[in-house]
Amino acid sequence: MPNGYLYFEISIDLAVDEFNLISRRALKMGGAASVDCASNSNYRYGEAPEVQGDKASDDTSWIGTKLDMPPKPFSVENYFELLDIVGTGMLGKVRLVRHKRSNLYYILKSVKKKDVIVKKMIPQLEAERDAMAQMTALQHPFSVQFFGSLATTSHVHFLLEFVPGGELFHRLHAVGRLSNDEAKFYASELVVFIETCHTNGFMYRDLKPENILLDANGHLKVVDFGFVKRLRHPNERTSSSVGTPEYLAPEQLTVSHQVRNYSRIVDWWAFACVVYEMVIGLPPFTSRKNESHFELYNRILSGKIYWPRFMQSTLKDLLRNMLQSDPGKRLSEVDTIKQHAWFESVDWDTVLLKQVAAPFVPTLACAGDTTNFDDYPSSSEETPPLNSEASRHDFLNF
Repeated sequence: MPNGYLYFEISIDLAVDEFNLISRRALKMGGAASVDCASNSNYRYGEAPEVQGDKASDDTSWIGTKLDMPPKPFSVENYFELLDIVGTGMLGKVRLVRHKRSNLYYILKSVKKKDVIVKKMIPQLEAERDAMAQMTALQHPFSVQFFGSLATTSHVHFLLEFVPGGELFHRLHAVGRLSNDEAKFYASELVVFIETCHTNGFMYRDLKPENILLDANGHLKVVDFGFVKRLRHPNERTSSSVGTPEYLAPEQLTVSHQVRNYSRIVDWWAFACVVYEMVIGLPPFTSRKNESHFELYNRILSGKIYWPRFMQSTLKDLLRNMLQSDPGKRLSEVDTIKQHAWFESVDWDTVLLKQVAAPFVPTLACAGDTTNFDDYPSSSEETPPLNSEASRHDFLNF
């Protein structure tokens, strides 16, 4: 299909319980809109009311394996109302949107084609899309659901599930640190997520509290697959320098890519850093004031970690083994991790089925409520279309 026309790669039932079908009035603010929860007081969260002459759940024809469009460039604004910006990244913005006819809320992740080309990230963008699509096809409970990609003349857009509870990072910093049991709840769901990633042939490479969201019921959803790496076999190694400094494993820090090489077990190192942060309040290796990345990396390579007395002994044993500087000595076999004494009380089948009650449930005033996210300024910036036919050809897969 020619570039600039709507194309959704997968067909999926829109009646997903994580989506909230609710009518509401929006306040126009600088080209976007904020959800007015007060106007939704007659509706319960998640309810699907009547929509002028239609039911919201009836309008599903617009999403499918392929949608024929009129002979004109596709415009996001024709189909979606642009609401609050809930995140920003290296290549673009993440925004809440409402599908105009169905009243379904989504997240639209938009990246500028020009920036993707300059940073030579087209293969990475394809890997991100493919990994999210694969996890969605598996109906994975702890991965953000992916509903398709579409391209305009200036951007590539990913249509994603709206996860309204905000970042685990914000939850953690609101309370300082989590109890042992609360940390274990989140850790068990993360174990299932990482296990599925590795079983299905890719490493995630950017696990951190900012990339872990809470859904309406308090369960985890991992987002932002921007650094995902497809693996041909379980022990495949790579040398790419990507990730967030505080969560990088020692083998990721070698200066020369000719020497640097690491495997999927770096995800387990990052997992251990996140669990440590949940119970301590800071990651084991955190950036200090006026400290360079080089100084931080030297501390990671030293392997010196502070172990407070209040940390439960079984958790300390788990993390000590998972935070071994030598990858060959590091605990990284998922079955061994799941059988560790700290997880003794965990029923992994009930975790996968989301049958364990969450220790914290986010406060939500209505569907489309974004108050659990940081405020970002709205932008009316215009991005010019790509004029090069060769450049446009690079994005035909989107």
